[in-house]
Amino acid sequence: MTQKFATYKQEALAHATASGNPRRRLLELCDWYQTGGRTLFVDAFKHETKLGFGGQTSLGALVAAAIPKSYRDLEAKEQGDGYYRAHAQWFTEQMDLIAAQVQAVRHRRRDRIVFGNVRRFAVQLLWDSVWLFETWGAQRLKTPGVYGIGKNHEQHLVGFFHGARQVIYGHGAWGLSFADNHCDISTSIIRQAIELRVRRALGVTMKIRRSDGGLYPIALSTLLDTLDTHKASITLPISFEHIVRIKHWADMYLHAGVKHFAWAAPRVLVFLAPFLAGGKAPGVLSVNAGFQLTRTAFEDIRNQLKADIEDAEFELPLWPVDQCDVILI
Repeated sequence: MTQKFATYKQEALAHATASGNPRRRLLELCDWYQTGGRTLFVDAFKHETKLGFGGQTSLGALVAAAIPKSYRDLEAKEQGDGYYRAHAQWFTEQMDLIAAQVQAVRHRRRDRIVFGNVRRFAVQLLWDSVWLFETWGAQRLKTPGVYGIGKNHEQHLVGFFHGARQVIYGHGAWGLSFADNHCDISTSIIRQAIELRVRRALGVTMKIRRSDGGLYPIALSTLLDTLDTHKASITLPISFEHIVRIKHWADMYLHAGVKHFAWAAPRVLVFLAPFLAGGKAPGVLSVNAGFQLTRTAFEDIRNQLKADIEDAEFELPLWPVDQCDVILI
């Protein structure tokens, strides 16, 4: 551990642990980051790892480098350089965004609650920026603990409980919810959003048992496998392979509570935005623009799903075309 890292860690965690007026503390944190903290991080990262970063402009390339699609893929990524480069870049990009936005609204003294919410997330980013070094030290130097910080890799159930209350009441609502930041829970929402985006584009949700009308889910993997055979006919704003990668990454949190770096979810959302929220379509702007294909391809996919899923026991109802969240071109 070098003096460059020691200086960054000392200053970053001083801001992360500072108490008092949340607006003042957030302004101080962002001022520090913009006037020297960012440079301290970059210098420390380059000095410790001997790796440069920041030149990657392709969002897809960053997703491919930073987001593991399985436990085995995570283990492999932690042994390479690209994983650490991508996460160092994502940390600075997320902090750049927050600091710029905070500076634009720094005069809003009445927004104390909002300043507090944003600061609590920025604090998570600072802690995880130090944890990034620890991950590198443990995996590449084979020396766990060399950077003097630890993190629980799994989301405790209490975190899910309080995170759900925050979604309902907001942060720190008079004892109805805690103020602590539970940003990792957004990974579950990303996973659900991907699933519903695909299901609603195709108009496929459940299969029905013929004997009693019981509803049974259709695995998302079944839909993705079918789409994979037709992907040449589908117009997506981002790579189909990257969508599948993000789905598998989110599965690790959804099903096992495995946490990642705090900046991962918001950076993934930036990448997914045109797929989930839409954008330009032929002649219009549409929330459905993230999924476009010809009517022939659309019908071929749905017909294949019916052929694969329907049998003597189950039938597969399909939504009417005009109710599907898709643009037919």
